[in-house]
Amino acid sequence: MADEKEPQKPKIVKMRTPGLSEVDSSQFQLVPLGKKGMEEGTEHSRDEREAGEQRSRHPKEPPSSPPKRKSAKSRQPKQDGQSGKRNKMVVPEQERNRSSSLFHSSADAEERRPVPSQTGKEQSQKKAASSKRGRALHQERRRKRKRARRGEWLRILFFFLAIGILLTVTLLYKRNDNALLTGYITNGSIENLARGQVYFLRKENTISTPYSGKVVANVNDGERVSAGAVIAYVVSSEMEEILTELKKVESRIAAAQKSSDKTLTLLSEDLSVIDKAIEETVLKMTAATMQGGLADFEAAQDELDSLFERRNDLLMNVDTADQYIRNLQAQRDVLQAKLSGNVHEIASEQSGVVSFSTDGKEGQSTEWIKNLENAGVPQVSVSFLREFDVNSSRSIGREVSSGTVIARVTSEIEYYMAVVVQEGAGHVRKGSEVTIKSNDRSFATKAEVVSVQQNDKECVAVLKSSAAMAGIAPLRKTDVEIVATYTEGMKVPLRSLTNWDAAGVTAQIALIRANYVEYVYVNVLDKNSEYAIINSKYGFDTENESLSVRLNDIYVVNPEQVVEGQVIES
Repeated sequence: MADEKEPQKPKIVKMRTPGLSEVDSSQFQLVPLGKKGMEEGTEHSRDEREAGEQRSRHPKEPPSSPPKRKSAKSRQPKQDGQSGKRNKMVVPEQERNRSSSLFHSSADAEERRPVPSQTGKEQSQKKAASSKRGRALHQERRRKRKRARRGEWLRILFFFLAIGILLTVTLLYKRNDNALLTGYITNGSIENLARGQVYFLRKENTISTPYSGKVVANVNDGERVSAGAVIAYVVSSEMEEILTELKKVESRIAAAQKSSDKTLTLLSEDLSVIDKAIEETVLKMTAATMQGGLADFEAAQDELDSLFERRNDLLMNVDTADQYIRNLQAQRDVLQAKLSGNVHEIASEQSGVVSFSTDGKEGQSTEWIKNLENAGVPQVSVSFLREFDVNSSRSIGREVSSGTVIARVTSEIEYYMAVVVQEGAGHVRKGSEVTIKSNDRSFATKAEVVSVQQNDKECVAVLKSSAAMAGIAPLRKTDVEIVATYTEGMKVPLRSLTNWDAAGVTAQIALIRANYVEYVYVNVLDKNSEYAIINSKYGFDTENESLSVRLNDIYVVNPEQVVEGQVIES
C-alpha cells in the first residue's frame, strides 16, 4: 500500500466558449476515451457543428441571463445499491468515472448554448413573411408578362386573320363580279317620286259664335253641309251632359224608327202568309165536317189554333216596338225642356265642307285664291308659304267666349296645293297629272300640275284638285310624296341595257336563247336609277320572233361579260 502513487491532480485550464463566460475546467475530468467515448464525442461534435451553422444562418440576440447550470448532484447517474452495477456486466470503477465525466461535460455544454430570444423569433417570422410576399410579387409579375405576351400574340393573330378575310372577300367579289348573271323578264312598275311639304289653299268662310260656353259638335269634320244647317251647339258646362244624353236619345229614336219600318215590312209579309194558311185550314175543317171525319176535323182545329196564336204574337211585337219609340220620344221632350234657354245653335250660312280646326289664316288663303282667279297665273313663293306655318286649334269640347271663330266652311269644290319640292323636282312637270300621298297615308288624291316655279335654291309647284276634300279639310300643311310618273310593263335592271341611242329611248338587251347569246333592241318606256320598263321594239306580230322580247325570256344582267353568238353552257 505504501508503493501506491498518489493520483495526480487535474491541471486547471482556462477555457472560453463563444457567447459564455469563463468556465472552470477543474469541474471537468480529462480522461482518455475509449471506442464508445469516441463515438459519443464524434456525435456530440457533429451536433455542435450543425447548431453553429444554424446560428450563423439565423443570428439571434444573446440571452438576457446565462442559463442555470445543473448541480453536481443532479448530474450524478443513479446507482443500483452500493455495488455500482447497472446490469449483469461488471464495469470497473475507473471506467465508470470516465464515462460519467464525459456525460457531464456534454450535458453542461448543451445547457450553456444560447437560447434564441423572443425578438429573434419575431424577426424570423417577419423575414419568412417578407420572403412569401416577394415570391407572390414575383409570381404576379410572371403572370402579367404571360398575359402581355398572350395579348401580343392575339393582336398579331387578329391582324393576319383580318387581312385573310379581306383578301378572301376581295377575291370572291372579283370572282362574282366576273360571273355571268341572268334573270327572267317579269312584269313590274316604276314610280318616279318627288318629296316635299304641301300647303292647302282654299276659299274658306269662318263661323263665329255670339255666345259663351262649351262647343259641342253636331256634324263631323270633313262633312258636307247645306246652307242653314246646324253644325254645333254652345252650351253651359252644367248642361253638356244633358245635351249629350239628348243626342243619344235622338240616335236611338232614329234607329228604332228605321228598324220599325223594316219590321213592319217583314211583319206584313208574315201576316199575309199566316192569313193564307188560316183560310186553307178552315177549308180543311169544312171538308172534314161534310165527310164526317172526326180525326181530320180535330187535326185541322189544332192547326188553326196554332196559326191564330202566331198571328197574335206578331201583332203584339208591333205594339211593343211602337211603345218603345213613344217612350224615347217622351224622354227626348223632357231633355229638351231642361235645355230650353241654355243651348244655342250654331248654323252655317254657306254650303260646303265643315272643319272645326282653325288657324287664323283663312282670310289670307281666300285672298290668294281670288288673286289667282283674277290674274290667271298662280304666283307663290316659299316665303309666302312659310307664313302659314302656324298651329291650328280645335274648338270642339273647348270653352269659348263670344265672337270666337269655331269653324270654317270650304264652299268651293276645287282647291289648290302649293308644294315646296325638296327632292325629285325634275319629275314634276307643268300640265302633268300626279298623285299626292301623305307620308302617314291618311289621304291620297290625284291632282294637275298648274305651274312649276324653280330657281337655284327652291322649287314650288302649284297643283289643283277637286277630290279627297273630306280627308284634307282639317289640314293646312303636311309632308307628302308626289308620284310624278307611274309605268307598268316588263321590268328589268337598268344595268342589263346597253348600246343606248342618243335620245335615251332605245337600247339593246342580251337574251339567251337555245344556249346562244342574242342582242335584241327594246323601247325604254320609263326608268329610274335602278330599273327600266321596256317593250319590244318590233312588236309581237313579226315573223322573226328573235327580234322581239317576251315575258319569261332569260336575259343577261351584266352584258359586258358576253358577246353576240356566245355559247352559254347550262
